[in-house]
Amino acid sequence: MATLSSKVFVFGLLLSFLGTFVFLRSQSTSQADTRGVKSFGAAGDGVTDDTAAINTAIAALQPGDELFFPCGTYKISSGLTIRVSNVTVAGAPGCATIQATGSGFVAMTVTGGGLSGSTPLTADSPELSTTFTANLLPIGGLAAGDYILLQEGGRDFSTDVSPGDDQGCDVSGCRGEVLQILSVNGNTATVATAMHFPYNVALNAVSVSKIVNPVTGVTVRDLTFDGSGTVGEGLYLRAIVNSVVSNVTVQHFVAEGAFSYWGYNLAWDNITITSSGNYNYGSGNIFSLIDQGNASVNGMFLSSYPGSNAFGWGLHTGANGTYTNVSVDKAGSGIGRPCKIHASSYNTFNRLTCKNGTGNYNGLILNYYSSHNTFNNCVITNNSGNGIVGFGNYNQYNTFNNCTVSGNAVFQMFAGGDSALGNRDDHYWTVNGGVYISQVNSYAIQFYNSNNVSVHDTQFVGPGVHGLDVQANDACVNRNTFSNFTTDIVLNGINNLGSGNTTPDGTIPSLIPGTCLP
Repeated sequence: MATLSSKVFVFGLLLSFLGTFVFLRSQSTSQADTRGVKSFGAAGDGVTDDTAAINTAIAALQPGDELFFPCGTYKISSGLTIRVSNVTVAGAPGCATIQATGSGFVAMTVTGGGLSGSTPLTADSPELSTTFTANLLPIGGLAAGDYILLQEGGRDFSTDVSPGDDQGCDVSGCRGEVLQILSVNGNTATVATAMHFPYNVALNAVSVSKIVNPVTGVTVRDLTFDGSGTVGEGLYLRAIVNSVVSNVTVQHFVAEGAFSYWGYNLAWDNITITSSGNYNYGSGNIFSLIDQGNASVNGMFLSSYPGSNAFGWGLHTGANGTYTNVSVDKAGSGIGRPCKIHASSYNTFNRLTCKNGTGNYNGLILNYYSSHNTFNNCVITNNSGNGIVGFGNYNQYNTFNNCTVSGNAVFQMFAGGDSALGNRDDHYWTVNGGVYISQVNSYAIQFYNSNNVSVHDTQFVGPGVHGLDVQANDACVNRNTFSNFTTDIVLNGINNLGSGNTTPDGTIPSLIPGTCLP
């Protein structure tokens, strides 16, 4: 028979275990709660103004929490702002809508602290280097794990005048990128990835800013944002890193459906943005990524309002990104380019589609030092201007693999387009495979003062005046097939080499037989 002391001991032990369980449970709950917005008073009936209730739920968020929207339509009359890292904002899949009503605000903003002031670099950093040097005191110093924005100007921006100003930035922004700091030694910082532009101190006035208190580890998923046809923007991610937006639909906003400034490792997966964007409103793109590093997209469909003057996909000042299965359809809308790549380098685009642009706008434009970009299996079709265009602002070393370019009203590809100073310096382009189908009285591809281009294993189809028109030097033209042109290849330059082409309608003058790559 147990003694009284042994019973007391066992009872005490049980209380100890129970206390430990309650403590651990409370710790777990405080670290990772699901904050259902209906628990904070949101109705989700599409009639009640749920703004205050949702903001109360947002105010309760702690790192690790989930802000959850059950099935329903949540009406808001002003913007929602989230400033907490490591949180998830989620809806019940397929049935949760945030319905913004009124005008003049962003439906949801996820934001860190923004940018510090800037400080100039004190030494040049060549392209693909991993270090830079600057007096870091004006931006509060840097440490491993910080994120920075490098920016610089360049000659021949869209409003430049002769003789040109190398320190000026285009109206769409300076060239540059967001990078992560790996280590710091004095005033020399090492970045986690290579730097994707040649940063020149004296010539281009390169500077560095720090992203202040970035939010990190945020997930936004399984939600629909609706702007009721009157609200400004849908989803805005600002000063945000290592975060994901997935399975999100954005619709009926009068400016950008979604956009981001100052992002690093920001992923967008399975995104649909429809009936959004209007250039006349002041924000011209349906979707914009601005000042980015290592961004990615995997599945995105964009369309604008019928009749609205909106650009489509806007990538401005981004490097080292991967964009897969992006489709921009401007059918039925007003003027505007479907796809614009500005001041962005070393990006890979897989299966990019840019189609049905109107108002004499081109389908895919690369401008202002957009270089070393690779386009795989792109489809650029039925645009009222040219298909693919380089604007002549030093857009160099761009590669197009197995693209289909057809039905565009002027040229299917045109590199070396005129710019403010008329420099036309889009050199070292490569066209590898694919099909380019010209229009009557036009050319399939023209390179105008774009030297060292390579065109190989590509199919050129008329009817058209010229299949390939090279108004430049040092081209390499190998193993291409041409059909139904007045003249297959027209050359106006020196040292243009090639062999193995099928040219029933002739080459004027003949290519110089010789070895060239590839």
